[in-house]
Amino acid sequence: MIQLTAKQILEYYDVPQLFLATDTMSSNYICMLYNKNDAYDYLAVKMSDLRLRTFLDGKLDLRAAYLSPEQDDTLYHVTVKNEVISADCLLKQSDITEDMLPEVGFYFDNSDAVEYSMTDSLQIDIPVKDRGFVAEMAKRMGWPTKILSHSKRIAVL
Repeated sequence: MIQLTAKQILEYYDVPQLFLATDTMSSNYICMLYNKNDAYDYLAVKMSDLRLRTFLDGKLDLRAAYLSPEQDDTLYHVTVKNEVISADCLLKQSDITEDMLPEVGFYFDNSDAVEYSMTDSLQIDIPVKDRGFVAEMAKRMGWPTKILSHSKRIAVL
């Protein structure tokens, strides 16, 4: 099993539809949602930095990337459950059904990209009397926070 880390959401509708992830060796994976039940099932293709840049620049059809993987004609079944992303099995082209693949002619348009990545930060003004409450809520949500002393701001990292 390969543990993945989400790096950027590329398309979002109710849940991430298409996102970029990396493994512990910094290999790139483009993951596309094809099934949502108890866990979210994604079809992933491993991409070199050059091929990923070509896709992100809108010069590579996503379907073509899935139909012609760079490595061993292999695609990955990725599950996201309880915020854990793992690629749990390799899929050969013969295992892939038409409904799992992207439509023909899907070229990424960077102007429509979700303005969100796993490294974004937000700084908001909070009245002094509410700083403790907001910090506690952020802690309960699992957000790392840094309360700036002598300030009315909380930085949510």
